[in-house]
Amino acid sequence: MTDVKFIARPIKEIENAPNRWKSLEIGIFEVKSGKEKQIGAYSRNYGSFFNTFFHFKKDGQDFALYSPNYTGTRVMELPSCKDIGGEEPSSAGFCPVDFYVPTFAEFEY
Repeated sequence: MTDVKFIARPIKEIENAPNRWKSLEIGIFEVKSGKEKQIGAYSRNYGSFFNTFFHFKKDGQDFALYSPNYTGTRVMELPSCKDIGGEEPSSAGFCPVDFYVPTFAEFEY
């Protein structure tokens, strides 16, 4: 069985109105057997990507934490790239720069 992972990275810088910061188009890629295939994209309304995409598995299903808006965190279903919920943007919101989902292994003694 081949292990599949999902990554994201900026693929295009988007110019906005004068005196506004740039946005980014973020590509989502499936990586299988060392080969990348773009499966989706989203716009991020901030000119820096930081580490704002984190792939994780829950009950055998693939998801990602991601940040299309610089003041919020959302959850994406993979490989469909469907947004399934999260924080709404807030002008007084926190700007995430890195995501991590802790996991644990269950053991029986």
